[in-house]
Amino acid sequence: TSAGAFAEARSHLMQALVRFKKLGDTRAQVAIEGNMAALSFSLGRVEEALEYCERYLGGSRACGRRWGIANAASIAGELNLLCGRLAEAKASFGEAVAMYEEMGVPTERVLAQYGVARVLQAEGDHESASAMIADVLERARDLGVTDLECECNLSMGRRLWEEGRSDEARERFRWACARRDDLGLPDLLGLAPCHLALVSPGDVEAAQAAVREHGPRMSVSSALEAHALLWKATHEPRHLAEAKRLLDHLVEHAPEACRESMRKNVRLHRKIVEACAEHGEKAVGEGDPD
Repeated sequence: TSAGAFAEARSHLMQALVRFKKLGDTRAQVAIEGNMAALSFSLGRVEEALEYCERYLGGSRACGRRWGIANAASIAGELNLLCGRLAEAKASFGEAVAMYEEMGVPTERVLAQYGVARVLQAEGDHESASAMIADVLERARDLGVTDLECECNLSMGRRLWEEGRSDEARERFRWACARRDDLGLPDLLGLAPCHLALVSPGDVEAAQAAVREHGPRMSVSSALEAHALLWKATHEPRHLAEAKRLLDHLVEHAPEACRESMRKNVRLHRKIVEACAEHGEKAVGEGDPD
């Protein structure tokens, strides 16, 4: 998991939080709590991330930091989407879009808009989601937000693949793969080749190597998605087992009230649970040796 890779950063942030509390530096404390919310999200510690996000939001409101309020809303959107709380996720992302629009911050606004599009996908409104992702892609291209361009192409490619349009999907996936190295972002470095493996059997080995290399620095949710994609591409039980292990980690570290919605309202999570039930102990009993 990513726990080992992020442990040192978490320790430093915790030390800084204690220090700023002692100094009475509220603004610095609030900023650290925002970083802790994002880091806890990456580690799959959902309940902890929600707690820090609430502190970050409350502190930002108290300090009158509009940027902090908008950023907290974006983080809350990600967390609620991960938990399957779709109405809450849509409201949080929508608040972030509106605030970034008011502040004139187009890059952050388009990132939050992509969050709304992902909620629409989760709700099954694929027509509206596709239209919004196309708009986000155009805005991201104009703004030079290449990582978001990659994410949009991967999302659009997945939809094309599900519709049986593998050649068009392959073009989208190859576009993202061609640009991932320049960005150096662990989640994209691991995820992009796993998408390509869906439509290109000759690229499976490279995708598995990418996950071995970058997995320790990927967020838990992205690592889960990567192994789920490799399971679809290879049907190797070890990838399903690792996806299920990471899902169990997320559920274990989520608020009890969210655990059922996390399993049932998030399509990827639901598919993993269904696949494990179908394939039984053989799939979930094998670890991933990579």
